[in-house]
Amino acid sequence: MRVLMVLMTITAAVWAHGGGFRDGGDLPPGLRAPSGIPCACAKIECDNCATRALREGKELSRCTTTVTELKRWGDIARVRIEVTLETQRQRGSIEGYARLEPAPVFAAVAGSLKGELELTASLQPSARARKIYLWERRRFNFDPLLVLRRGAGRLDLRAFPIGRGKPVVITLEGYTWAPSAAGSGVQLYRTGQRCLAVAPRTPVDWGGVAAGDRTLRFLTERECRARFPEHSFVLVPCVPALEAAATGRGRDAASGEVVLAAFAPGVQLPPRVGPDSPLDPPAPPAPPPDSATLQQERQDKGGAQKDTR
Repeated sequence: MRVLMVLMTITAAVWAHGGGFRDGGDLPPGLRAPSGIPCACAKIECDNCATRALREGKELSRCTTTVTELKRWGDIARVRIEVTLETQRQRGSIEGYARLEPAPVFAAVAGSLKGELELTASLQPSARARKIYLWERRRFNFDPLLVLRRGAGRLDLRAFPIGRGKPVVITLEGYTWAPSAAGSGVQLYRTGQRCLAVAPRTPVDWGGVAAGDRTLRFLTERECRARFPEHSFVLVPCVPALEAAATGRGRDAASGEVVLAAFAPGVQLPPRVGPDSPLDPPAPPAPPPDSATLQQERQDKGGAQKDTR
C-alpha cells in the first residue's frame, strides 16, 4: 500500500507535465530522492544534476539562437539573445539545455521565459537559485529557468518543461565585449567610478583578464587616469556588469555570486541536499524525558526496592 500511494502521488505530478519522466526510462525522481536533491552545483557535467541525454541534446528537435545588436559603443554592445527549444518526443516533457558563447565577454543582466508560463528572469543569489531550480525541476511542479556563468563569455542555459509542439523561448539581454578590427590600440570605457582599460597583450603581465590578443583590466577612474593620462574615456552603462562577467565576481551580471533565473510563484528550497535517501527514513529519536518524569521514575523504583525488603 505504501508503494501504491507513492506511485499515485508521482503519477499525478508527471501527467501534469505531459505524462513522462524527463530521463525517458529512469526511475521517477520521487522514488530516488523523496527528501531532497543529491547535489546543488547544477553543472551540466555533473551526473547528479544532469543526465547524459540532457548534455547531448538527443531529445531536442530544435535549438536555435538569434543574436540582435541593440546599441554599440566601440567594442562594447548591448545585445538581445533569443533561444528557442522544442522537442518531438511523443509523450511527456523534457528539460532543455543550451550553451551560449556570443563573445569573449558576455554579461547577462536580464531575461525572460515564454512557454507554458511567461516568467521574468532576474539576478538572484547563486547558491539559493541553483537549489530551487533543481528541486522544482525534480518535483515537476513549476516551470523554471536557470542561466549559469561558466566563463567570461560562456553561459549554460537550462529550462523545463519542453513538450512536443510547445516551443520554449528564452530571451536574454546583456552586454558583450568583442574586439573590432579598428580597435587595435588602447580603449578606455567608464561607468561612474569604474573603468575598463583594453590594451594589446604584451610580455609584461599587468594583472588583467586575457581575451584573445587583448588584456582587459578593471580599474578605478583615478587608477585609469594615472596609467593612461593621454587617453579619453567612452561613457558606457555596463562596466560593472562586464567586470562581473569577466572576473566571476560581483552582482551586476551573471557571475559566481549570482545567476539569472526565473521561477513561478510559490517555489521553495529543497528540504535537504545530499545523497538520495530511502523511502522509509529512520524514525526520529525519542525525546529525552522531562524532570518530572525522571523524579516519578526514581520514586517508583525506591518504592519497589522498599517493598522487596
